[in-house]
Amino acid sequence: LANTSANTSANANAPSARAFLQAAANQSAGGQNYDALDHYQTVLRTLKEGINAGNEGAQHASLMAIRALRLADAQPLYEQLLAGDSWTLRVDGLLGLAELATPARIDLAKLEQLPGERDREAAISAALALNLADAEQVRTMLGWVDLSSSQRVLLAAELRRLGGSPDTATLVRLANSKTPEVSGLAVAILIDMQAKEAAPLESKARDQVAALPVSTRSAVVAQIAEASTACRLAGAARFVATLLSLPDLSEDARMRGLGSLLVLSAADAFPVLDAAVKADSSQSSLVRHASVLLASGVRAPAEQWARFRNGDAMLESIADAGTAIASNDDAGGFAKIVELERRVLMRAALDGARRMGPD
Repeated sequence: LANTSANTSANANAPSARAFLQAAANQSAGGQNYDALDHYQTVLRTLKEGINAGNEGAQHASLMAIRALRLADAQPLYEQLLAGDSWTLRVDGLLGLAELATPARIDLAKLEQLPGERDREAAISAALALNLADAEQVRTMLGWVDLSSSQRVLLAAELRRLGGSPDTATLVRLANSKTPEVSGLAVAILIDMQAKEAAPLESKARDQVAALPVSTRSAVVAQIAEASTACRLAGAARFVATLLSLPDLSEDARMRGLGSLLVLSAADAFPVLDAAVKADSSQSSLVRHASVLLASGVRAPAEQWARFRNGDAMLESIADAGTAIASNDDAGGFAKIVELERRVLMRAALDGARRMGPD
């Protein structure tokens, strides 16, 4: 997901918020340190387990461990895998070679030569997730005629993230897809591009999602929200907000969608947050929504945190922490979260600190 920007702390000599939180987390759960890992031994153990297991899933885990080491000596192994019979290992070989390149880039010629459609789809998705394709490569892939609509819309969204403008006619065709997650993301891209074609398609896409069965609707809304945020389609934030206002969304989908929208555009997310808290002001709801706001890394103003105040000591402390962070008192704010000794809140604070940046 896209990261929110953050100002540096007023006290330049203070320890980073992330370091402070991680140290506190390491002291919890009986003093066990979950962060101090011997990475070499971890990778070696994963490799041994994968080799001994002898199945594709475990082998893939082993190859991910090898790839993480960025070993130039592994190039012959990757080339051998690329020429092998297993489609998952072919993809690992292709990605391993891409990660050894300088800069790390997928080889499109090798990608095109993958023998199966499943190979290519998996390789394209992984290359985008790992940022292994530049804008020119994404444009080239968009020119391929045998892409599925889901692959094409993901490539178009990635091109937009990289600062490009995908072909409008192609996006209009995708926006008319009968697959709601494809049409919804295509509409989001068109809106972000400020294309005149977006307006009539926006309501159509929303109606298409609204007509889905509840469980499917929830999953699609969460997918569109997360993809829009990952590709930084800030111009589409209002559209995402309208999707989150659809009725009967699952709790998981609403929280995922709200968290994504907060990262994408806090101004558009605050009314959604306000409506959610007014609809359910129970203690558990207030804690859940406060945790989502904390995890977003947004320096929300004091009035946004005030909605969680109800006289309860824990919620008052969370609101005080958020208000302190909004004022760039990161150490003070995160210290209040640590004092609460709640694992969920600690996890949310760590996620928020990561999104705020290394300081």
